[in-house]
Amino acid sequence: MDVIIVAEDEVTRIVLKKILDYFPNKFNILNEMPVRGGKIKSLLMNFNKLSEHNTIIMLTDLDTYDCPPALLNSWFKNFRQNPNFIIRIAVDEAESWLMADREGFAEYFKVPLSIIPNSKILSPIKPHIIEMNFPYKSSLYLIREVIQSTGNKIIKEGIAAIDKTRKGHLYNSTMAPFITYHWNIDNAIKNSYSLVRTIHRLSKI
Repeated sequence: MDVIIVAEDEVTRIVLKKILDYFPNKFNILNEMPVRGGKIKSLLMNFNKLSEHNTIIMLTDLDTYDCPPALLNSWFKNFRQNPNFIIRIAVDEAESWLMADREGFAEYFKVPLSIIPNSKILSPIKPHIIEMNFPYKSSLYLIREVIQSTGNKIIKEGIAAIDKTRKGHLYNSTMAPFITYHWNIDNAIKNSYSLVRTIHRLSKI
């Protein structure tokens, strides 16, 4: 199937490509559109129109919304989402999906497994709905705390926080090899219901 992919940053784009590769020989990427997260909502109608003739798969972060339906309701309150415009939402960010492969992430980045949070059940009524239990935004937790504990100087210099808010200058190029060659989706889905939902949705296309 020919698809166009949309992601709000470089790491999210690589994550989405890795997920599509989870389905061998199913998806052919015609075009890749990295878009800054702040601009995605303003371009929604454009992507929606484009999906009338192309299947578009977008991956975005949940960020401050309470749940994925709340995000989608906010985005599409003034127009109807085209069925060929497929939006998947990482709770809370794509980085949380990466760290959901806890053992693989800890081994690759040479950090203690104990510093990567476990997952938690979000609803006692639905105990299968679990996500990673970060104390605050997962990307910030990654650059402020997780990578600070690595013994690998190159990794630390590439990723660690600058002024506590900005990612390291080589963040994308340092994260990319892990995502492409080492991130284990089968392990990650054990700790992320939103990733499970994404895999299930793409399998049904």
